Amino acid sequence: MSFCYPGYQNSRETVHILEEQGYLFARRGVEPEYPRSDHGDRGPVYDPREDHPMLIPTTGASGPNWNMDDLKWAVEQAENGKIAVLTFHGVPDVDHPWVHTSQEDFTRYMDYLREQDCTVIALRDLETYVDPSVKPSDPYAPIQRRLKRPH
Repeated sequence: MSFCYPGYQNSRETVHILEEQGYLFARRGVEPEYPRSDHGDRGPVYDPREDHPMLIPTTGASGPNWNMDDLKWAVEQAENGKIAVLTFHGVPDVDHPWVHTSQEDFTRYMDYLREQDCTVIALRDLETYVDPSVKPSDPYAPIQRRLKRPH
C-alpha cells in the first residue's frame, strides 16, 4: 500500500513500477527542494491537490541535528489542506546514528503533536484523507514548480 524510496532515490520509472504494483502512496525525502544533511532535515509540505501520491515529500526528518523548533516549523506548514509528513527512522537507532532520535526527544515530539491536537497517522492510512487517484499527469511537475518558488 505504501512505500519509501531507499535512500530517497526515485525516478519516473520507479513511480510507474510502483503504480503497476498497486501501491497507493510513496514517500520521498526533502530533496531537491531542500538540502539533505542526513542528520535531520526540513522539507516541503505535502499538498495532496498538487503532489503526485508516488512522490510525497518529507516535511520533517528527525535526526541528531533536528529539534523541537524543526518539528514546530513542520507542523506549521500543515494548513489549507496541506499535510506535514514526518519521518522517524529509529527511536533509538544506534546502528544508524545519522537518523537517531532519542526516546526522550521522541516523547517530547509526540507530546507536542498531542498538545497541538494533530491527527497522526501512518502513511498507509492516508487513503482515509487523500484520494490517490487525484494526481498530476507529470509526476515531477509539482516539484519543478516548487523549485522555481522561494521557500
